[in-house]
Amino acid sequence: MWGLTLLSTCIVFLSPLIYITNQEFIDQHLAHASDIVSAQAAQARELASRHTNDAFSSVRTYAGEYGQKAQQYVNTARGKAGNGSAGNVSTVMKEDLPDVPRDELPEKQVEKEAEKEAPLVT
Repeated sequence: MWGLTLLSTCIVFLSPLIYITNQEFIDQHLAHASDIVSAQAAQARELASRHTNDAFSSVRTYAGEYGQKAQQYVNTARGKAGNGSAGNVSTVMKEDLPDVPRDELPEKQVEKEAEKEAPLVT
């Protein structure tokens, strides 16, 4: 542990001295590295922009095609609905339905009578 402390102390006190003696050389290399990083970033931005534009145009093309197909389906469905032939939907007449029962079911009548006969409070 004391060795690491000694090494870090030496670096802290010697690095300004090294930078001052070799300032031009160090600044030159830092500027060169900065230029390389900027060029790579610009190239990556350009490549990403190109791929994004290609993807956007293909999505726009697909959306247009499927939009046209959907519009055709809607128009054909509207045409069928206007002609009265909207599929296999048959019209139900009142005579086709069974009569509605007018009386209560016998089981419910028995339950109601049992409720009437049983006292609520004992």
